[in-house]
Amino acid sequence: MSHLSNRVRPMLIKPVIGHEEQINRFLKARSSGRFHHAWLFEGPKGIGKATTARNLAASLLGSSTGVDQQGRFFVRHDGVVDKLIAGSHPDFRYLEKEEATGAKAKQDIPVSALRQLTSFFELKPALGGYRVAIIDALDELNPSGANALLKTLEEPPAQCVLILIYHKQSGLLPTIRSRCQKLTFEPLKEREVRAVLSETETAGDVTDELLKLAAGSPGIAQAYQELDSAHLISTLNEVFRTAWPQPTSIQLNRLLQIMAVSETHLDLTLHFIDHWLAELGQQDLKPALLRLSGRVWQDIHIDAGRGSGLKLDLTERSAQCLNRIQMMAREFEALNAV
Repeated sequence: MSHLSNRVRPMLIKPVIGHEEQINRFLKARSSGRFHHAWLFEGPKGIGKATTARNLAASLLGSSTGVDQQGRFFVRHDGVVDKLIAGSHPDFRYLEKEEATGAKAKQDIPVSALRQLTSFFELKPALGGYRVAIIDALDELNPSGANALLKTLEEPPAQCVLILIYHKQSGLLPTIRSRCQKLTFEPLKEREVRAVLSETETAGDVTDELLKLAAGSPGIAQAYQELDSAHLISTLNEVFRTAWPQPTSIQLNRLLQIMAVSETHLDLTLHFIDHWLAELGQQDLKPALLRLSGRVWQDIHIDAGRGSGLKLDLTERSAQCLNRIQMMAREFEALNAV
């Protein structure tokens, strides 16, 4: 698959659930005559930023919009949407990381793709109106790619709009942020997450625990559903809610083997630990124990970010996390004994 494409997956041209305020701000700015050339859609991963961006891109390219009986924003299926789905719209580009197809996926969006985008924006709109591009996501730009993007932002061509998706999972150059109009997207409400999941191919019963771990992100909830996460969640509950603070080495090794299966397994584990540590913080614990839980939370996330940056394999990153938990268990027992 090409890195720079005008393709949009048909399944993602669908009504947007939630984010009414962000959509209204975008549309109001467009109609005001003071429409910014670059928009930063910032918020947690999997909550619908890209789906919103695709709909708004279609509206910029000429599709009419509406709100259905459920209050969902949508673009009407017309010739513009047909071209977007077919990947044949001359004034639209979609930039994303290459999908894994047997071989290991590339870690970053390549600089060459950003340079192609610059060339795309130098051309006049073929069909009049705007030229529009979406970058999904800024978290997958390396430093060279970020600098290449900055050049485009510094000299914006007329009648061009760039929508940047940002999951806040990596650092962002202040100079990129300063050249964009920011829209902050919030996690969805539980009923909205259920509504999104009800429209997916994997729709089914969603447990309350899975919804809690997904933290308002339908994308994460769906990934956890497809993961068949029951076994992992059961093992996590065994370690943290049954055996704690004395999990056995057998239990921890079993958890290590499961959480290192995939990035999604590790991600679910980290979300579970976040919630578990938050629950500890709400208990009537000694101040020293509360400080310990806060420090461990911080250390685990620092380790996770560093391990990802160093491209450590999943087993190494998972082991780092569990080493922190083992150290916490020992300190927890020692402080409790005082």
